[in-house]
Amino acid sequence: MVMEPIFTYVASIWGHATNKIYNKKLLIKTQRGFALRTTRAFKNSLFSTNAAVSLAGFVPLDLKVLESCEIEGARIRDVSKHIPDDIPVERPTPFTELLHPASRPLKYRTYKNNIDKHKADNTINIHTDGSKQETGQTGAAFVAYSPNNTQIIHKWNRKLHPTCTVFQAELVAIKGASDWAIAH
Repeated sequence: MVMEPIFTYVASIWGHATNKIYNKKLLIKTQRGFALRTTRAFKNSLFSTNAAVSLAGFVPLDLKVLESCEIEGARIRDVSKHIPDDIPVERPTPFTELLHPASRPLKYRTYKNNIDKHKADNTINIHTDGSKQETGQTGAAFVAYSPNNTQIIHKWNRKLHPTCTVFQAELVAIKGASDWAIAH
């Protein structure tokens, strides 16, 4: 819903006020107009507000504000009533604590002599791909080539559920290639 970010702004401060009946009625009254426009119903239709919100597929605003209040409160205080006390809330690492990019170690392979280069020429090359078409068809695949890229050693492809994203398809292809590489 487009109006959620507006109504949940700084909800950790004022979100508890939605428990009061008067404030809850104001939020529901505001949401009714959006729900009626979404369902293309008339203003004087016999739909109750709850029915209009439900038919529009919206989450009631008072519940959305309370959810946002709880999420922001957990982020700020590192405590949530839904998570046990012995489990810490994950927080992103502040950029001041990260290593400078120039200080991060890089792993790369160097060829000191012809023996190492010969070993590198005998490695199997694996290429992965995950894709999704506009029709919703999603798939993942990988191909393993012989050392000189002259012959295909192994092909693998899977059709995935249409709700999968491109990123999930890419991960499935990488996992399939990794499993095959470990087994062979």
